[in-house]
Amino acid sequence: MDDFKWPLIALVLSLLVARAAKRYRWGAKWSVFRRRVSKVSAGREGLVRVQGRAAPVDGSFVCAPISGASCLFYDCVVDDNSDDSPRQVRREYRGVWFQIDDGTGMALIKFADSGQTPAVPVEFDGPPGVSCAIPLDRKAETADALRAAVERTHVIRAGDDVPRNISAREGCLMPGDHVSVVGFASFERDPSTFGRRDPPLMYVVAHAPDTPLVIASRRAGR
Repeated sequence: MDDFKWPLIALVLSLLVARAAKRYRWGAKWSVFRRRVSKVSAGREGLVRVQGRAAPVDGSFVCAPISGASCLFYDCVVDDNSDDSPRQVRREYRGVWFQIDDGTGMALIKFADSGQTPAVPVEFDGPPGVSCAIPLDRKAETADALRAAVERTHVIRAGDDVPRNISAREGCLMPGDHVSVVGFASFERDPSTFGRRDPPLMYVVAHAPDTPLVIASRRAGR
């Protein structure tokens, strides 16, 4: 029996660590905080980390599933709390392109559109090549809010019963929030200056085929 005890303990611990890493976004946070910050004014290209205050582009926002807040990016998680440890049954994040003002310049954060939310309860749905670590500091506190959240994220269809022991959490990136982004930086022409001689270039941070875009934030004032 002892021959199997320690391998079994090691297996259980590895599963617990993997679940915790998924729940608390350790991978995304490590990708951000292990890298030094680059100033926008330095114009460094390639893999960079930039940080500053988030700002909208052209007044574009998305609507968060629980709070209904107009935000730049949201992360929503639906958990099944039937067992001792919550099990994620759905995670959805969505966003629009936004800017980072670091006090030395502006960086445009862009990513591929994730498309329309699929009308099936897939476990994960978000923009390709994007990972995020946004504090999940809002909860569905009422039955109506919970129903609206699980319907909007297609965990259930309109009119279905809400499963027991289900909860929903949400995090939003709002204008003015402090945000750190790791991605591939380059310079692109500003499309609004099309036709001008020697148009200004925008500093853009995006994902590359082998370089995901990682977004981590905290609330303004925290």
